[in-house]
Amino acid sequence: MDEEKRILICNDSPKESRILKGILKQSGFTVDCISEASSIIATLMWKRHHACIISFSNLSHFNALHVASSIYEKNLPSEVGIILTGGREDNALLCNALEEYADAVVSIPYDLPLLSGVVTSVIRRERSRNVDFYSTTSEQIYVGSSIIDTGKRSLSYGNEKFTFTKSQFQVFMLLIMNKTKTLTRENILKNIKGEKIFLDSRTVDNTIYQLRKKLKETCFHIDTVSGLGYSLSLVDC
Repeated sequence: MDEEKRILICNDSPKESRILKGILKQSGFTVDCISEASSIIATLMWKRHHACIISFSNLSHFNALHVASSIYEKNLPSEVGIILTGGREDNALLCNALEEYADAVVSIPYDLPLLSGVVTSVIRRERSRNVDFYSTTSEQIYVGSSIIDTGKRSLSYGNEKFTFTKSQFQVFMLLIMNKTKTLTRENILKNIKGEKIFLDSRTVDNTIYQLRKKLKETCFHIDTVSGLGYSLSLVDC
């Protein structure tokens, strides 16, 4: 690797941390391990890690979810990728986290090439997002009287402010950039592929549903084009 890529492992099992660390070091990553979920934000800010691997198997589900959501919500630092690991019994919670704030999930037992590939992919996506319209330097886009802040993934409409998850914001921006055009589920999947792992048409429909709920009282209307997909129309913006 051309430059150091630093990974933080949050796992209260010393044995599993050693296994993960060994796998990642073989692939050229610099790895730090912590066992206390409460210290993760401070550690990320101090050492500027590129990705964080959080275990569902050993940390309590509450701690793992709380830590992952805290990284996402605080956006500190903005380029940290969130990777969750767990067994089959954790699948429901992992899928929910993937929808909301995680960048990838990896199943146990670990597969060396797959784990290394997922970590590399997440880091690459986070960096490319930061130099596109997901940069930490907020860019404001004006649509009528509405203001879209790409750095904060937010929409200001009148006196209201709406924030979006990563996948919601990508779909929202995709619809805006193609307003009045009809986008099929396949179009949407193709353009947001890489933002999340394991996306499917059901995920697209759920993301559209969540966007509609947030945008209900705004001038941004997401229309269903029967048998085709979705389009965005602007009404009295």
